[in-house]
Amino acid sequence: MLRILLLSILLSIGANPAFADKWSGEDKGLHLIGGGVLSATATIHWQSRMAGFAAGCGTGVAFELLAPAMNGVRSSKDAVVTCLGAALGSMAGGWHLQANGILFKKEF
Repeated sequence: MLRILLLSILLSIGANPAFADKWSGEDKGLHLIGGGVLSATATIHWQSRMAGFAAGCGTGVAFELLAPAMNGVRSSKDAVVTCLGAALGSMAGGWHLQANGILFKKEF
């Protein structure tokens, strides 16, 4: 999971500065939440943190690769933030609420 996140960050370094957006852009929160929710849901469904992370991060990266075809601008920073949200979401997907507290499942 960490390797994929680091690879995403490295890919952001090579982004075209003409289309560079800010790290504090208004859509970064949406990317973080979107990646997290998708990843947490997939983690719970497949009972695998890696599968959940791959679903969240992969969807974000695919969306950014297809953005120019949808009259958008490709942003590797958006992809990195989505993958960060996916990493957080896959960890949160392992938490289960119970009557006596929160249980964290190390393995499924």
